[in-house]
Order: sequence, then C-alpha cells, then structure tokens
Amino acid sequence: MDTTSNDARSNLSICSSFNEELDTSSNEELLSIPDVIVCGVDRGNETKLHRNVWLEAIDPIHRYGKHLRIYYNHWESLNKPGSSFFGWLDGTDGDCEEGSNAIPELESLPRSVLDSDVVLYINSEKEAEKYSVLIVPVEQWLDIDRHMSVECDTTDEKDQKHALSLSYDGCSADRIFVDSENRPIVTGPNGWIFVLRDDILYAAPKRKRSDRYNGMKRFHHSSFFAGKAVSSAGILFTNEKGVLVKLYPHSGHYRPGDNELLRILQYLKKHNINLDTIEVDLQQMYYVSREQAVGEAPPLKVRKTNNLYLHSGTFAENALVHKYRMNENGIFRDLRSILDKMLKVGKF
Repeated sequence: MDTTSNDARSNLSICSSFNEELDTSSNEELLSIPDVIVCGVDRGNETKLHRNVWLEAIDPIHRYGKHLRIYYNHWESLNKPGSSFFGWLDGTDGDCEEGSNAIPELESLPRSVLDSDVVLYINSEKEAEKYSVLIVPVEQWLDIDRHMSVECDTTDEKDQKHALSLSYDGCSADRIFVDSENRPIVTGPNGWIFVLRDDILYAAPKRKRSDRYNGMKRFHHSSFFAGKAVSSAGILFTNEKGVLVKLYPHSGHYRPGDNELLRILQYLKKHNINLDTIEVDLQQMYYVSREQAVGEAPPLKVRKTNNLYLHSGTFAENALVHKYRMNENGIFRDLRSILDKMLKVGKF
C-alpha cells in the first residue's frame, strides 16, 4: 500500500521539475566530471560532490581535499609539470624531466600533514548499511525492544533496556530515529551529518581531524558513499529520546540548496514526521549574509552554525514549493524585467 500522501507525491514531482530547470551544466562540463562523482545520478541521486572536493575523491588514498588543493595550486603555478597532478605530487610521474620528480613539500603545509590527514571513503554497500537510519513509531520500537530484551544475556542488560523503555512512556512525539541496530539516535548538541541516497537515510557523527581521533580517518559527507552522488545532505539533530528537533542543510562537500532541502523535507513528511515540530535553517534560501565587519579590515565570514535563520519545517516546505511555482510561472522573470525598466528610467 502506498503510504505517500497526495501532497508528498505532488512535491516529488515538483522537486523533479525543479532539478531540470536549475541544472545548467553543459554537456562539455559533464564530460570533465570524474565517473565516481556522477555515479547514481541515473537513479535520481542528482546532487554531485562539489568541484572543490574532486581531488579528494579521485585521490587513491583520499587525502583531505582542502590540503590537496593547496598543492594543486602550487602545481598550477609551476605550469603543471609532468603528465598528471598526482604523478607530480607523489613522485611517480615518469614524464617529469630528469631530477624534477622529487616529492614536493610546501613549508605552509608539510607532507607529514598532507599524507596523514585522510578522509574515510566507504566503497562497500554492506559497510554503508551500518550507517542507515530508520524512522519508526515509538510503539513499534518499544515492541521490538521488549522482544530483544528477552534475548539479552545478562540481568544488567535487561534492566538497562527496561529502564530505557519506561523513559518513553508519555513521549510527545510518535516517531523516533533509530540506527541499524535499533538504538535511538541521540546526536548531542553538534548533530550528526546525513545523506539521503536511493530514498534511504544515512547518518553518523562527523570526524573533523584525523589527529584528534587516535589516528582515525576523517568522516565527512563524502564518506558514506565514497564521493558518489546523493539526493540530499546536511546535519540533523535529535533529542535524548531520538526525536528529530532540527535540520540544517549544511555540507561543504555537496553544497545543498533548495532542491536538496525540499527532498529531505518531503522524505521526512513521507515517513510521518510532523514538520511543524522541527526547526530548519533557511539562511541560504533567504541569502542571509555571513559577512561580519571587523573595524576597517575586510569583512569576515561567520560560521553557518552561528548565522542561523530558523523556521519550522512546514514553513520551509511551503516556501520552497511556492518559490518553485513562482519561478515556473515566470513571476521572478517578470519582476526582474519590471525592475530593469524602472532602473533605466531612474525610478530608483
């Protein structure tokens, strides 16, 4: 039985049309995109990894993209010696002039930092499944949890699960987020990064720097599917019971915009999340400036998380749908034409 509401089906159609209208990539540009970046686009995963991260994705060991770009810019400043960037970077390019294929090292970014700061890229579907997220009714989760409690090995485990079950009595929300092992997801104040791909949600805590996690690799949005295309990406926040409370369309790797935000909102709505109960950051949709003047110095950009413009999920969904329809009906184009005419005759 199809549980998708008429509104949700309508929004799915709108989102598809939205993508067609806003995708301005030329065929020539698409030919230059690495294969891994467009993997999955034919299945509706239309959000591609941002160009700034392509080096990270095609690097065999996936060194941090920001660091690779520093070396890439230096390589360009040398007129791109050798036959490839990575051949030059790692001293394996046989086309370099004799004696010029030594491994480069920049004082501003030592090789020890470049080569040790690596991002985890998951190439196994089975491994990726470990990060899958389900949105389940509280009662359904409690029934499963009680069944699992019977199979627990120790009295302590039974007591812990029983206490956890009791804590959900009277829970105000009827849906919670659980991980692949049926545990409620409690993100804490920093939230968990997520991607939506093939209509399945995946989430995990972000790991920012390798050396702060006992040598563990970074975990970014690109980690879930090794840089392949997704449908949406961002950060989600749940409370101590696993109830979704906030959602930010923030990802430096996938740069989500209106399309991606609408996709995740319609996904949540399809899974019976009451959008009135969650807050969504709309700073990008409203073009809220992140620049902050400091004395006479050039303006500095504040972090996105310090520049929030929060509205309810319902407001966000409605705004996106209306924005699309106005665009489809040419209202924005007409307004631009009117403004241009007024400017020409000196009305402003």
